Amino acid sequence: MIQQCPVCNIVAKEYLYVKSRQRHIMKCTNPLCTLQFVSRIPTAAELRELYQKHYYNESERSDYCDTDPVLARQYLSSIKENIGDLAGKSMLDVGCGRGSVLTIAKEFGLSISGVEPYAAVQAHIPQALNGTIYNDLDDVIHANQGYDLITLIEVIEHIVEPWKILRRLCDIMHKNSHMYIQTPNVDSLRCVFQRSDWPNYVNPTHLYFFNEKSLLMVMRKAGINNVTRLHVPVSYPEHNIARRSIQRILQHCNLDGSLKLLGSVT
Repeated sequence: MIQQCPVCNIVAKEYLYVKSRQRHIMKCTNPLCTLQFVSRIPTAAELRELYQKHYYNESERSDYCDTDPVLARQYLSSIKENIGDLAGKSMLDVGCGRGSVLTIAKEFGLSISGVEPYAAVQAHIPQALNGTIYNDLDDVIHANQGYDLITLIEVIEHIVEPWKILRRLCDIMHKNSHMYIQTPNVDSLRCVFQRSDWPNYVNPTHLYFFNEKSLLMVMRKAGINNVTRLHVPVSYPEHNIARRSIQRILQHCNLDGSLKLLGSVT
């Protein structure tokens, strides 16, 4: 099976087959890109059905979970270390879920807004946040608000044409603003060992699979520059020294579970 890479337009070939989902994963043959993506993008109706089944079913929980507040605080602390004090800046969290990242962002003094398309999830966002929650990107653009920081945490792999969405987001950012993107790392040790059983390949709502090169390609195509990979020492209080040490080794070798890239829009 041969297709064209949607980012660099170079030939992409079948990389692996996910039998449990009957989906083919393609990989760009351009060594400067290497983007991986599903051979067939579901229709909008199919995606709604997939999300309803795998994330937002009658249990109101299913496989869906928000960003852990402990982790959100570490992510924002790392961003602060790289771009300076966040207090007084405006932030938009795309795919804000139940608002855990926005809740922590308020602790940093950020003026917060979020995008969450699913009403059942929006209903769980604490009203005390006093942030503006939009249903989709069109609503954000229509509001004509500018932002100093935009975050997409475990979101970009779900977007049908992520380079277009990033470009539109860049258009509503202030001068010298920043964008933080976090996504599963296809070069991670876990992916290397699990192959077609890697949960992110199995997840039917994940459409793209990035390593640092391919995510950089997408970000630069959208107009995001000066991109830096953050190695956030993510840890829970219950993690022992051995577990923390292993994670730091994986991060040093770029084999950790997620990519965390911070870029600027000038």
